[in-house]
Amino acid sequence: MDSPQALVIAWADGIGLRVVLGPRCSLLLRRRDLRPEPRFGRYFGQPIDAGTLSGFLPGWKTLEWKEAASSLLSRPEWLAFDGAFQLSLETQRGFGDQALRQFAEFMAGGAG
Repeated sequence: MDSPQALVIAWADGIGLRVVLGPRCSLLLRRRDLRPEPRFGRYFGQPIDAGTLSGFLPGWKTLEWKEAASSLLSRPEWLAFDGAFQLSLETQRGFGDQALRQFAEFMAGGAG
């Protein structure tokens, strides 16, 4: 069985990968120190699977998500850290728990 895939839709100077997990959920992966990550470039505009993403996030199963402070103008966001990388999970208001489940299900479907 093929592992689930999501599309990388943005890459800016190697600073981060934005991965669309669904219509109400996207993930921004970047280095904690905000320096460019040379490996990001190869994924621009390409499908990425959970196995590839877990190469950046070996501790994805035990991430501790924290809700970021928000304003009326921003989208709800949850933050987690894994080694050298920071994740920002963005969703629509009222879909936070669903977005966290969606990330976990995506990763479990192909990251082993």
